[in-house]
Amino acid sequence: MRLRGQLLVLLLATTLLPWAGCQYVRELEDALREGQAQTLRSAAMAMARAVEPAAAAFTAPDTTAGVRGDEFYVHRLTRAPEVDGFDADWPLEDSARQRLADAISWVRVGRTDRHLYLFVSVIDDVVLTAEPRATAPGGLRVHDRIVVKSSFDNGEGTQRFIFAAEAPGSFTPRLADARWRVTAERAETVLAHWQPRRDGYQV
Repeated sequence: MRLRGQLLVLLLATTLLPWAGCQYVRELEDALREGQAQTLRSAAMAMARAVEPAAAAFTAPDTTAGVRGDEFYVHRLTRAPEVDGFDADWPLEDSARQRLADAISWVRVGRTDRHLYLFVSVIDDVVLTAEPRATAPGGLRVHDRIVVKSSFDNGEGTQRFIFAAEAPGSFTPRLADARWRVTAERAETVLAHWQPRRDGYQV
């Protein structure tokens, strides 16, 4: 090949190399951008799944179609446990624990001839206690709480309880209306005890 031909080939090669490099960088950028978009979509979906149960808890279970809580089996107790925030004296096996929706928190429900007992164990990294004014009528501040609906099979005698402790120890829960808004009335027939733990709390 003559020198002129060699120079022509060299000129074409030096011209094509930057173009090929630009194309490679462009394709790599597109691939990285698509990967980042996929990661963001996955993170958004995971966040939506995590927020959904919490959002459902603040809706009105009795008036919103498709929203409902868990129903639990009530075990017969041979003796009454102490209402002290611990379940060591409950006359039930560990198999009587019933898991909640998060799959790590659980409840025990039992009854004697006179009383109904509920024990709730909640796993939570950050526990927010209720300020005294947070339990005022109609108050809906962000804090940890347990909401319980109790009624007969025919739907009569329905009561809704809000267990939101202002501090560890014994407390009296408040009653809520049909839209789960806290009322000024306390559930004087209910005795409760809030016991904090390093990984959450139990009531």
